[in-house]
Amino acid sequence: MESTTSAESTDGMLSINSSTAVLTDTSGYHLNATVTNTTGQEIPAGTLTLAMNAFYSLEHSVHITAEDTNHCKENTFAFGCCFAEVEVDIPVGKVRVLRIVNVHDSGKLINPALAEAQVHGGMSMGIGYALTEEMKFDPKTGRLLNGNLLDYKMPTSMDHPELTALFVETDDPSGPFGNKALGEPPTIPVAPAIRNAVLQATGVAVNTLPLSPQKLVEEFTRGGLI
Repeated sequence: MESTTSAESTDGMLSINSSTAVLTDTSGYHLNATVTNTTGQEIPAGTLTLAMNAFYSLEHSVHITAEDTNHCKENTFAFGCCFAEVEVDIPVGKVRVLRIVNVHDSGKLINPALAEAQVHGGMSMGIGYALTEEMKFDPKTGRLLNGNLLDYKMPTSMDHPELTALFVETDDPSGPFGNKALGEPPTIPVAPAIRNAVLQATGVAVNTLPLSPQKLVEEFTRGGLI
């Protein structure tokens, strides 16, 4: 079917111009044209028709799925390590973190101040993960029992020790501008470092988190320290 078609959306987001409209099936018209959006990107009108029918047709609506894989043969890896100094009050199971040093090789630092702030935030998250933060559930109903910031114990400024962020700057040619990741690495080693510091101080290995006073008293009792 030959026709001349010209259309523009009321909001000005899309415009369609075509000299040919081909009736493909009962799902609608396939336009031999391109659709231009406000960014200047041209989209085949047939793709627009397909998408509109897939989402909004009362008779032919179907899910559009796609699958893609990528084999990355060259990648960059960030490295880091963490040191924690703690003080343990064995009779009451209280752990006080005295100092944390977090060292990272994140390639070339594009914004050193922001990088240091990122490491400080990661250390703060790690302290909560190691010592206080825990979601408690009712075993019978599965209901969350501490779903508020009063009962879910996040560390405050009073729980933070001296925090030191250090960097080993390298230049990685496979990373953007020689940079490497610094998202999760500052958080990951903090809880293990605190756990290992408690082990070195007491000789008791606790392999679950958080290191709450109740749990530590039970473990210290089992280890013969109390």
